[in-house]
Amino acid sequence: MYFPITVVDNFYDNFDQIKELADKAQYYKKEIFTMPGVESKPLNEIHPLLYQQACHRILALFFNRHGDRDHLRWTCSSRFEKIIPYGKHYDKGGWVHNDDNNKLSGILFLQGNDDEGTSFYSNTEAGVFHNQRLVVKEKLHRGIQVDPKEYNFNLKEHNKPFKKILRVPNIANRIVLFDSTILHAADGLGSLEKPRMIQTFFFGSISADSFPIPELRKVI
Repeated sequence: MYFPITVVDNFYDNFDQIKELADKAQYYKKEIFTMPGVESKPLNEIHPLLYQQACHRILALFFNRHGDRDHLRWTCSSRFEKIIPYGKHYDKGGWVHNDDNNKLSGILFLQGNDDEGTSFYSNTEAGVFHNQRLVVKEKLHRGIQVDPKEYNFNLKEHNKPFKKILRVPNIANRIVLFDSTILHAADGLGSLEKPRMIQTFFFGSISADSFPIPELRKVI
C-alpha cells in the first residue's frame, strides 16, 4: 500500500464552472462494464488544461517536499461519470471492489445526496471475489435484463465477507483519494431526477522517489 485515504473539501476553486462542464458533457456507454452508468470522454481530451491542473493538485497532496515533484512521472485517466439506478426493485448499494490495476484512485463528488458517497471496507475472509457473482453485475451494467431477486441475492452474498470501516458522505466538491488496492463501494446510485455524478481519477502509474505509506513506516 502506497497512499492513505485522504478527504479534501472544496477541491476546485471554480466548482460551479466544473459542474457546468460536467452537465454539458456528452456521455457514452462504458467500454468496461465493471462499474455502472455512463461516462464522458477523457478529461484530457475535453479540457487538457483542467486535466493538468486537477492532477497536479492531487499529486501536490502527497509529493510536495524534498523536490519530489521534480522527479515525478505519472499517467492518469479522468472522466465525468453519471449513474442512475436500474429500477426500484434493484438494491441501490454498490459492489465492493478495488482498483488494483492502478496506484492511486480519486472520486470527486459533483452531485448526489449525502448518503450516496463512498465507503471503505476490510476483508474478513480468505479470498476476495466470486467471479460468478460478478457476471450477474456485469450483465446488468451491459443493459442485459437480470431478475432483480437474482441480482440482489448475488450483491448481498458478494458483499457479505467485507466489513465497513469508513463512510465518506457525498458533498459537492469533495474529493476522496485512496490507494487503489483499498476495498470500496458506492453507497447509492442516485435517481432519475438527480443522478449520482462524480469525476474519477485513476493514476495508472506513478514513478517517484518516495511514497506516503512507505515513508511513514521507515525507522527515523
